[in-house]
Amino acid sequence: MDYLNQTNIEDGLIAEIKLRKKTYDTITSWMRLNDPRMRIIRYEDVLGHERKTFRNLGKHYELGKVRQEIMGHYVNRPGFPGE
Repeated sequence: MDYLNQTNIEDGLIAEIKLRKKTYDTITSWMRLNDPRMRIIRYEDVLGHERKTFRNLGKHYELGKVRQEIMGHYVNRPGFPGE
């Protein structure tokens, strides 16, 4: 972290890209699997649709009624974003 505070923006961005490359490569490899058991959800598609997204995740992963109710408890709490 100190390095990023002491370097110029270009070198800082390059350092961040190198640091995050393994994570990025891992995530993009999941997208190539085309496995129906996996659900890929883009962050920008979740924004503004949080409750709907969590409901759909519960259905996709066939969570039992109790687990869906637990998830629903958190999703329906005041302050949880969504439509």
